[in-house]
Amino acid sequence: MEQKEIQRLSLLQFKTKLNELPIDDRHVFFNQNVGVVKRFVPDIATSLLNQPFIIDEMRIMVITQGSMHAVVNLLPIALNAGDLTFVDKQSTFILLDHSSDIMGQGFTMNDGLLSLALGGSLPPSIDGHLRNFHISLDQSELDIVTRFINLLYDTIHENNYSSNVFLNLAASLCWWVDCIYTTHGQGESNIQSHEQEVFGQFISLVNAHARQEHNLSFYANRLCLSPRYLGTLIGKASGRGAKEWIDEALTTTIKVDLRHTSKPLKQIAIDMQFPNMSFFSKFFKRMTGMTPMEYRRQNVLSKQE
Repeated sequence: MEQKEIQRLSLLQFKTKLNELPIDDRHVFFNQNVGVVKRFVPDIATSLLNQPFIIDEMRIMVITQGSMHAVVNLLPIALNAGDLTFVDKQSTFILLDHSSDIMGQGFTMNDGLLSLALGGSLPPSIDGHLRNFHISLDQSELDIVTRFINLLYDTIHENNYSSNVFLNLAASLCWWVDCIYTTHGQGESNIQSHEQEVFGQFISLVNAHARQEHNLSFYANRLCLSPRYLGTLIGKASGRGAKEWIDEALTTTIKVDLRHTSKPLKQIAIDMQFPNMSFFSKFFKRMTGMTPMEYRRQNVLSKQE
């Protein structure tokens, strides 16, 4: 059986998904460098439901109507009308559910073009040290963000399209998001507790290494803490055990491989550093209630329906 790379939700792959949907009035633009969604409709959200993805490029999204629940980098988030969310590149994302009237807008750009637009100087809130954040906007803030996205969409469709105008608009949107982030008290002036700071560092490490590193001692060593003390801090900050976060990240990664690749189960177990197939199957069934093969078969059927 031919193996395929993990399907990531890249710009071009998202464009392919959109092209498969029966949407007459799309109001979206995607190529290999940039994506602008002027009108995010329920059909788009439904196409993403309950599928674990790894996002290749950063995303900025605003909800203008309705609501959705998702898990981003292992953390559950609820987004309602008027909310803005930023998701950094190489993040994990699962959309759990959404209201039937969900509407929104979005913007995404690859690293190279983003760096060019911003002259190599990224705003602090999106420079990579934050994996994701979301903010409830007031009406004036929401109006400005949506006007920026509308302008980006309209500019790229102009007959006399200017890349300089588009790039400067993109830079302005990024700086405006950073301004909102700081205004809402989430900038550098907002002092985190020690537990929150360690939790953020821990989650970043888990997202980067959970595929191969399943033991708490690895993360404790990276953070120069004892496993017991790290477990205590994570419990205080999140209300969940540190090992639960590691196991959940590992499970999400396995789901991505099962759903989006044709790798044999034995190869997935090897890639994930399980000692044998028995350990791999028992772990996955404990976490999901299904064996790896049952999960793969169920998702193959759902794709065909």
